[in-house]
Amino acid sequence: MSGLSSNIILDEWFNKIVPKPINNHPGYDMKYVSAYIVNYCYGTDLKKIIGIEWEYDTLSVVKPGQSLVAWAVNVRIRLQKLLANQRFSVYYRHCLFAGFGNGKMVNSDYHQPRINKSNMAIWFDCWKLVKITDIKPKKTYFSGWRRYGYEIKSEDLMKYHWNNECSKAKTPDGSARLIQKAYRNYRKRPVLLAKQVWEAVRNDNTPREKKFLSMPSRDTRCTVNLDIWYSIDGLYRPFNIPLDQFYDYISYSKHKRCQLSDRLAIARNKIQCNYIMSSAPNFEPAYISPAKQEMISLTSYQLSNCKSDTGGIFISSQYAKQPKGTMLRLRDGRVITVV
Repeated sequence: MSGLSSNIILDEWFNKIVPKPINNHPGYDMKYVSAYIVNYCYGTDLKKIIGIEWEYDTLSVVKPGQSLVAWAVNVRIRLQKLLANQRFSVYYRHCLFAGFGNGKMVNSDYHQPRINKSNMAIWFDCWKLVKITDIKPKKTYFSGWRRYGYEIKSEDLMKYHWNNECSKAKTPDGSARLIQKAYRNYRKRPVLLAKQVWEAVRNDNTPREKKFLSMPSRDTRCTVNLDIWYSIDGLYRPFNIPLDQFYDYISYSKHKRCQLSDRLAIARNKIQCNYIMSSAPNFEPAYISPAKQEMISLTSYQLSNCKSDTGGIFISSQYAKQPKGTMLRLRDGRVITVV
């Protein structure tokens, strides 16, 4: 926001020219503002500033019996018009302070309405009601005078809200708070199915030598665990191992993808079945006849939630009366696996 800014300066020599203000709200004491403009802001139209202050003061008054929420809703549109027309206030720089009484002229000095005891204000960025806390002057070095003094800026009144309550990052502390809040919300969200599946695959007790972690070079043929290999250019080849058990770099990569896809499918179906069964209180385990190697028909609910993309069906051993690893073929040719 642009416009005239009148910071409060407390200095022994400065306050002989510009009188000490009556409170710690920059821009509230118009006698202080007038003296500051006359001595340090040449060419500024004081009457125009007072006229703008009167418009804001009219909106700041909370009527007797009116709630703060009703007051905020009632003045919002007119307040937005003032800001859109760039009629900026000296006192209401960042928010509209709640007040009571009326502004008036006394001996050519304009007196603004008194501050409401609730110390509430409407912040211009989010249009929320915020509480303005009391602040103390901050010791500041004035290089022009080459001495220390005390100063209060209009944004100092908003520092507590910006650091602890504001939903927009206005200060470094406020930015850190928003990042921490976002991270806590991220930690509280439910774990995605993809992450559950990947964690299950990482801990499915598959031996390291069967995970295809290494890759053969272009001129090499090897077995799954890379313990037996030979070079195409070389003369030696282990004839005791069939050729279909050797892989080149292309078939090795394909086999690796297929193996990982199967492991992911098994882990995913196991997690989905556990979730479905825990949320279905009336679920009854399906019985697979070991003698006839056929399956008594599952319900449509069970069947639709236990299929996998690999063409087979996986059922948790908790819900099938068969040991883990049992693989049986259905009448339609599909294979059902108990995991």
